[in-house]
Amino acid sequence: MKQRLFLFFLAFIACVFCKAQDFSAVNSQGDSIWFSVLSAENRTCKVVFKGEGYGTYADEYQGNLVIPQEVQYQGQNYSVTTIGTRAFAMCSNLISLDLPSTIDSIGFNALYACTSLQTIILRNATPPAVNSSLTTQSSPLNLSHILVPCGSLTAYQTANVWSQYANYIQEDCDSPCQDVQTVIFDTICQGQNYQQNGFNASQQGTYTQTLTSQNACDSLVVLHLFVVNSENQSIDTTLCQGQSLTVQGTQLNASGFYFFDLSPEGLDCQSQLVVNLAMIGTKNTTIQATICSSETYTFGSQTLSQAGTYADTLQSAEGCDSVVVLNLSVNSQSDSIIFDTICQGSAYTYNGFNVSTTGTYRRIIPSSSCCDSVITLHLVVAPILHNYLSAEICEGESYTLSNGSTYTSAGIYYDTISTAGSCDSVVVLNLSVKYPSNTIIEDFICSNQTYSFAGQQLNTAGTYADTLQNYLGCDSLITLNLAVGEAYDTIIQVFLVPGESYDFDGLPLSEEGEYQMTYTAENYCDSTVRVLVKFVSDSLNVSLYPNPSQSFVYLCVENLQDNAMVILSDLQGRELKRFTYNKLWQNALLDVQDLSPSLYYINIQTKDDKRVIKFEKMPQKQ
Repeated sequence: MKQRLFLFFLAFIACVFCKAQDFSAVNSQGDSIWFSVLSAENRTCKVVFKGEGYGTYADEYQGNLVIPQEVQYQGQNYSVTTIGTRAFAMCSNLISLDLPSTIDSIGFNALYACTSLQTIILRNATPPAVNSSLTTQSSPLNLSHILVPCGSLTAYQTANVWSQYANYIQEDCDSPCQDVQTVIFDTICQGQNYQQNGFNASQQGTYTQTLTSQNACDSLVVLHLFVVNSENQSIDTTLCQGQSLTVQGTQLNASGFYFFDLSPEGLDCQSQLVVNLAMIGTKNTTIQATICSSETYTFGSQTLSQAGTYADTLQSAEGCDSVVVLNLSVNSQSDSIIFDTICQGSAYTYNGFNVSTTGTYRRIIPSSSCCDSVITLHLVVAPILHNYLSAEICEGESYTLSNGSTYTSAGIYYDTISTAGSCDSVVVLNLSVKYPSNTIIEDFICSNQTYSFAGQQLNTAGTYADTLQNYLGCDSLITLNLAVGEAYDTIIQVFLVPGESYDFDGLPLSEEGEYQMTYTAENYCDSTVRVLVKFVSDSLNVSLYPNPSQSFVYLCVENLQDNAMVILSDLQGRELKRFTYNKLWQNALLDVQDLSPSLYYINIQTKDDKRVIKFEKMPQKQ
């Protein structure tokens, strides 16, 4: 029986519909491996990952994986020469990888994220070319052994990419024995026994046997046995016109029943495949349609308004193309819209109409093409009006009618106005003229009060004006003459030595506290005087003479430790003069000639003490 690799037919049929030229095959250990054709002419292929992306089937390859030297595809033997880009990426359970001597190149990141990979067996004495890297820096390989052929160690240790790795083990070149491994792929029918090469097996599986030759060198024989069931299988399928189905190298493109023997070459397992193929032809449909120029026609996803031939391709219930052709004709039509006005009592007798009331009217003009023309009339009947108007204006204003006539004086006026339909209307206007009024207000407030006028809060004397509407609705001028009387609020601080007193308008003050008196002036504005009495030490000895005085006074401050500040103020507390009293002075001369006759206060302040002396300015003698 010939040694061969048998691929199950159902797996083969499934690959007919895979993405272009990708297929799978089973290695000597029964592991499925995915391949892609590199060259159909040279019959070479490469190992690839399963699915559309390298992460689609993570851990597709695992354990101890042996890559065969060649595989069978569409009845032809293909040599495995390349490991594709990211072929084993993210196979975290892959432990060892055995690459045949036919492998001469390895794609970019072919071993990315193979975190459990311990051993790589390389059968090619020439290091395979690696595209950039086997994995990424973020996911390095942690290899325990890299097995290379006899005599190739130096080549691997100096080759690009391979030089990055250590732990190389080279086959023993001096051993008199060369281990011989024979791999047999064979097939039997169900119920038969395989009794060759020292084996006796009837079940599908992998069997091994070790033989010893005369030179005491062992030879390992590995049998991969496949058992074909003796049963018939059937497939019912449909194809669209132009498509084809390939079964066992035979291309099917016509409806009918096809019979194929599933028995392996040289066997008669009475296993047959029946393919029932139905071909569905392209359906063509033609539609004739006519619309008027004001209409549209919906055809598929298009909205059409122009005459022409249009085509659309649809899918039938079976998934095959169906072509629909539309021949669209467009008949013209003439529609018109009229807007017109007539006077009350007349009729509209144009374009076939005879109407005399306001409204919208339509008249259809038949056409031989069935696209009737429509005339739409929007008619307005303007009435003859007699309008009596009564109006009022303020002096200086004017009243204008809709025809542009303008009047400024009181009276009765007659005018004729034409409407939109040229129908005259008579207007009688009774016009009255109203006159404005003027008001003057005299008022008075105190300086600590405000006056509300025209949205303003006033506190300054003056004349203010505001324009309002009077009861007739015309402008009215209001004039405010505002007077402001002075009101004072005075605070006096008095510093006394215990035992002294202060005369507050006839009231002697000898206790600390706050005292207040209110005075009413001639302008009726109250003024308030508050006296704050505070005790101080008697360390300062202050004297003022002469007091009262008409022109000059002497101020003497004894026991000063620091310079003092001297402030002269009136009864309202307003500061009039200020100077610094030097602690070295015996006295200071004050010129009071410019003061008005009245009572004043002299305030002497140091950083530790204060004193207040009342001073009276006498009138100058005549």
